[in-house]
Amino acid sequence: MARFYGTILRMSEQGHGARLVMTVLAILSALVLAAACDDDGASPESTPDNILAPSVTATTAPLRVQSATMTPSPRPTAMQTPTPSPTATPTLVPVPPPLPEPTTVPVRTPRPRPTSTPTPTPVPFLAEERAALVALYEATGGPTWRNQKGWLGDGPVDEWGDVTTDEDGRVIEIDLKWATLSGSIPPELGALTRLQTLTLSGNDELKGPIPPELGNLVNLTELVLYDNDLTGSIPLELANLSKLTRLVLAENNLIGPIPPELGSLTNLTSLNLGYNRLTGTVPPEIGQLSGLTKLTLYNNRLTGPLPPELGNLHNLTSFNISDNPLNIPFPEIVTDLTKLQSLTLSRCQLTGPIPPEIGRLTQLTRLVMSENKFTGPLPPELGNLRELSTLSLSENSLTGPIPSWIGGLDKLLSLGLSNNELTGAIPPEIGDLAWLSTATSAEIHEIDRDLGSKFSNSGMYLSYNRLSGSIPPELGKLVNLRKLDLSHNNLTGRIPTEIGNNEGFLNLNLSGNELIGALPAGLKAGTLNVSMNQLAGPLPPQFEFREANLADNGFSGVIPEEWAENTRMRSLIVRDNNLSGPLPTSLPPNLRELDLSGNRVSGAIPLEIGQATNLVSLNLSGNDLSGPIPAQMGQMTTLGILDLSDNRLSGRIPPHLGRLRNLKTLSLSSNELSGEIPTFLGDLQHLQQLHLDRNMLEGCIPQSLKRFRELVVNPQGEGNVTLEYCS
Repeated sequence: MARFYGTILRMSEQGHGARLVMTVLAILSALVLAAACDDDGASPESTPDNILAPSVTATTAPLRVQSATMTPSPRPTAMQTPTPSPTATPTLVPVPPPLPEPTTVPVRTPRPRPTSTPTPTPVPFLAEERAALVALYEATGGPTWRNQKGWLGDGPVDEWGDVTTDEDGRVIEIDLKWATLSGSIPPELGALTRLQTLTLSGNDELKGPIPPELGNLVNLTELVLYDNDLTGSIPLELANLSKLTRLVLAENNLIGPIPPELGSLTNLTSLNLGYNRLTGTVPPEIGQLSGLTKLTLYNNRLTGPLPPELGNLHNLTSFNISDNPLNIPFPEIVTDLTKLQSLTLSRCQLTGPIPPEIGRLTQLTRLVMSENKFTGPLPPELGNLRELSTLSLSENSLTGPIPSWIGGLDKLLSLGLSNNELTGAIPPEIGDLAWLSTATSAEIHEIDRDLGSKFSNSGMYLSYNRLSGSIPPELGKLVNLRKLDLSHNNLTGRIPTEIGNNEGFLNLNLSGNELIGALPAGLKAGTLNVSMNQLAGPLPPQFEFREANLADNGFSGVIPEEWAENTRMRSLIVRDNNLSGPLPTSLPPNLRELDLSGNRVSGAIPLEIGQATNLVSLNLSGNDLSGPIPAQMGQMTTLGILDLSDNRLSGRIPPHLGRLRNLKTLSLSSNELSGEIPTFLGDLQHLQQLHLDRNMLEGCIPQSLKRFRELVVNPQGEGNVTLEYCS
């Protein structure tokens, strides 16, 4: 080849024309490059250095290649240098002037071959992973999934909905929570060996066992299968998932013991096996999970005792083993977990006193130990838990007084001590709870976003104890308190007017005590219950409640007309008091329940009552009402319960009541109604209870009334007229 180039150059020196020489050189270079590319698939940039031709500048008349027939030489072997050998010379025809401007023919400068190339993922891996996804789709009702976008398509699997792949096209994440999966988890998922996150939670129809093949997913860091209907035991193979940091199998129907092998998952930070049917004891190997911050085992069938090795979980911040029949004293190993922020031991059948060592858990913000069998007083060491926002010890057998140190728990938002045997007075220091008295919800939200969300549900629950004395007026300082329940104690005296300072009450329950006097002016709440006391006097004109239960007291007078302007009121129960006078002609427009039974209300039922078209339940029984049942009551089509019994109503049962298609209970007994029993009552499809006894009705009982679940027509006792069914 070098000699051939030399011959061409000599031709140029002998006057054969530089343009001819240039053209021949260009053709030869192109042929050499093509032969090299054809030999090994390289690009022209990969041409060997010994095949390069110099650039030639043309200055003479151009020549056109008329024809050229070239036969390439055979392919070189692996040890040969590719050298094309043309077997024919092209015929050149001169082109007449004018000559073009001189041009330069560039020759491409080659780049060296790369020394290495990335290794692509072998096709069998991708095919196997695609097959695993297809198996998941087919095994879990893919056609009914909430998101089927791209599934089973020809494109790459990262175009399939809720599937993520890495740069090699391998699957690293599947997120099919709340996706309406149905069926069972296929074992083929074990082929996705690069998978890092698998989430199949919230699919009620996902059933069957957890396949052991999931233990092959050695790169998995999160396995989240909660809120399904999975059955069987927890596979031992899950212990192979050494990179796992989060394992959530809660809210299924898993059975059997907790596998001790899970103790080898030393990278776990969160383990949630709650709400299953797991049995046995907590294995001591769980104590090896030194990085664990959250351990959730609630609502299973686990028994005690707890292994002392759990005391090694020094990084634990949340421990919930509620709703398990442990049947042991308070587990003192818990007091070694000094980083705990949340401890939930409710409904565990724990017995004995609350130990003073609990005061060591000074980082606790939430302590819930309700519905156990704890006895004795509240230990003063609980006062050390100054970070507490929630303290719930309800439904135990605790005794003694409510200690004054409660007032020092500045961050307390919820206090639950109901259903115990606590005695004595409510300490006035309880009004010193700082976050309930001075902090705003915005301030608390800035300190702690989670606590800020709980602020709207702040509550104090002291019901069903044996507390005595008066309600401390200091409770009026807790302007951020939303729920106050002091019901069913032995409290006496008046309702302090200071409680009216709180305009944000959602629920105020003072029922079942021995309180006296009138309702304080300005009292406001979403729901007010002062029933079963000894309150008396007229009802206050200003009454801003959504639901009010004033039953079983001694309130007197009439229902104030101003109450009709309360658009918030939905329920008003004033039964068994001493109200008198006529019924009001106007009622709150959005009222759905009205119970004035057991009073001394008199006069006729006003015609305007038909305007109360939102009422669902109306009980006017046990009063002194007279006159006919107004036909306008037929306009109250939302009524489900109508009780007008034990009055002095007269006349016939109006046919307009046949419009009350939603009526389930109708009681007209113990009045002075006359005439025949109307047949339209049998057409009220929802009516199940009909009481017509102790009236002056005549004729026969329509056959259509036989279907009622409860039908009382004939009075009991001797000398009463008995009606028969119509023939």
